[in-house]
Order: sequence, then structure tokens, then C-alpha cells
Amino acid sequence: MALGPLTDGLKYAEEQYHLSQKLMSESSSEPIRETNQLRFQAACDLGNAHCTLGNLDKAKIYLDEAREIASKMADTDQVALATIYHGNWLLASGQLKLAMNDVFKPLMKETLSASNRGLMLQGYGNACRLVCCMVIGGINLPKIMDLGPSSSHYIFD
Repeated sequence: MALGPLTDGLKYAEEQYHLSQKLMSESSSEPIRETNQLRFQAACDLGNAHCTLGNLDKAKIYLDEAREIASKMADTDQVALATIYHGNWLLASGQLKLAMNDVFKPLMKETLSASNRGLMLQGYGNACRLVCCMVIGGINLPKIMDLGPSSSHYIFD
């Protein structure tokens, strides 16, 4: 598989991240909102790039940083975005139950911006497709995740 464009994207995400670090160190003792926003976006981009390339340990570091920055900024839209990216990381790392139950299902009840709602539904759809693939593969889902008693009729014997 050719990874050229993906590794190029990782390189640019790393440059963006390092630039944001430099700006943070050059700013006053309390970084301005724009600097925090740049750092948030850089951490998200770098975390997502690592996730796409399968570097899940590195991805988690940057995605956790993005969630922390969003929380400090008290920006509910950015917190939701970081949570969605965390859910996608959970899916990539094989933690389907956590992604569904701790991220996507709770976000379904939240008021999200249109772009975040779209990203959340995309992640939730990816999780649902994984469930369907597992069912078709004959994996007993109630043992893997809590889908409730109605899930038993989806299991093929």
C-alpha cells in the first residue's frame, strides 16, 4: 500500500504542531485564545494523522492533548469535536463497546454544531458497520457489547 500522501500529511501536521508549540512559548504567560485554538487544531490534526497511519499510541497522546486544551478553553463545540475524534480512535484501536457506549450514544443526545453532528454520525455509522460485519462473521455480540436483549435476534447460528 502506498502511504506517500498519508506520510506527507503527517509531516505537515507535525510542522503545524511544532509551529503552535513555538507560538505558545513566545506568547505571554497566559496564551491568547487564537494561540490555544491553533494548538487545539494542530493536536487534532496530528492525532488524526497518526490514527490513520495506525500509530495509535502516538495518536492518543495528541488527541488527549486536544481534549485538554478544549476543556481549558471551555469551548463546548471543541470539546465535542475532540470527543468525536477520541471515539474514532477507540474504533481504530478495537474498542467498539467503549466507542459506542461512552462516546457516540451519549453524543446523540447532545446539541452539536452541524459539522460536529455530521462527524459524530459518520463515526457512529462506522461503529454500526463494524457491528454488522461482526454479526455476519458469526461473532456473538452480547458478549462483546451491551446492545440490549433485542440484539439476540441478529445473531446467526
